Amino acid sequence: MKTHIPTRSIATLLAIGFSLSVYGATDVQVWHDIKGRAVEATFKGLEGGNVLMQTKDGNVYPIPLERLVPADQALAKKLQSELIAQESNGAADKGVYRIWHDTSGKTV
Repeated sequence: MKTHIPTRSIATLLAIGFSLSVYGATDVQVWHDIKGRAVEATFKGLEGGNVLMQTKDGNVYPIPLERLVPADQALAKKLQSELIAQESNGAADKGVYRIWHDTSGKTV
């Protein structure tokens, strides 16, 4: 999975509103920012105060959590909790090791 940390593309990503195919464990959601812009994206996780959203081209964009409307902030936190629970259950049930990443995204 490619991870990009854009500076100007956050507004572009939300303004354009990509159509996405489902990729990963969660469904495509329509996310809204506090300026009223919307984007369809697959939730990939919360990291460092950013919601990681994946577009249909496979790129993952970090969107600051505080830029989303309160309902979408709550949804991101809920999905993150579910993702952690799924990873914990899967690792415990199947004897799978979890892959950890440091703050720069490197595998630990």
